[in-house]
Amino acid sequence: MATMQIRIYPDGKVQGDINGIKGKRCTDYISIIEELTESRTWQSSFTEEFYETEEVQLRQEQQDYEEDEIREGQHHGW
Repeated sequence: MATMQIRIYPDGKVQGDINGIKGKRCTDYISIIEELTESRTWQSSFTEEFYETEEVQLRQEQQDYEEDEIREGQHHGW
């Protein structure tokens, strides 16, 4: 489950944390935090999840590819 935490400090500093999203997809949420808080990114650091890949997604893409090959083969009468 993905979570996003936003902290706004008395001096106006904003800190946003994204958890539960593996890989570089988490950086897509930076613009959401900037928009919600009307701020701009000054510094970023990444958790271990940033360097992981989402195996479930890769398996799904392989399955979709195999299903497409089967449909195309049936369509052409192979």
